[in-house]
Amino acid sequence: MKKLLFFCFFLSYGIISFCCSCIEDEPIKISIKKSHSIFIGTVVDSSLIKIEEKLEGTNSSISHYFIKYNVVIKSLLKGKNYTDTVALYTGIGGGDCGYPFKINSDYIIYANINTSFFLSSKISKPYFYTDICKRTCVFNETELNNISTYIKKPKKRK
Repeated sequence: MKKLLFFCFFLSYGIISFCCSCIEDEPIKISIKKSHSIFIGTVVDSSLIKIEEKLEGTNSSISHYFIKYNVVIKSLLKGKNYTDTVALYTGIGGGDCGYPFKINSDYIIYANINTSFFLSSKISKPYFYTDICKRTCVFNETELNNISTYIKKPKKRK
């Protein structure tokens, strides 16, 4: 029995795994600087996205799962003036750092605009991405006031 446990331990030790490793929120000034866009928005719906990525030099592929949220922008704090509703992608949760948005809830979203990794035609480029390692949070006045220290007046949506 001990040999079996020992074998299983070393077998699992060699498996590569990817997991979320952020520990705590970074300072707001750094988060603002690193984010391409910051906005207040309401999450209106979601869908599961599966991306198949072919492993180079093989006939195999690996599946990546993400959640696409449609977010109605109420106020733009940083970034370009986008459409009223944007697609926002995040992981599904667990070890991939996905943010657990709730439908019909308001958030302050720190997002980056990515143009790589999503190679599927299901996703329009460029796309917004966020995760739990960013300062994205349920809307609250304290966070908004902290942002206002570094950013001028928000751009209201009509």
